[in-house]
Amino acid sequence: MWIKRKPFQHKAECEEKFLYVNEFFATTILLQASNIYDKESGQYTIGREKVLKAVAPLMQYLKFQEVNSQTLELFLFGLNFIG
Repeated sequence: MWIKRKPFQHKAECEEKFLYVNEFFATTILLQASNIYDKESGQYTIGREKVLKAVAPLMQYLKFQEVNSQTLELFLFGLNFIG
């Protein structure tokens, strides 16, 4: 079961990159779990452009929709085919 919480919250106006820090964190974890992105080296195992193109719809989904485990599993499954 996926629980959507906002562990990081902002009290004042801030930039968009800080507003969606939780969604960026979740995306990074998903990319690391699929062995597409290595945070330590900052390198992608496949083309960076392909990854960013695949991640854009996921970010929209994480920002505006209710998240469930099946959707995240489908995203991870789909990452196997963009290489």
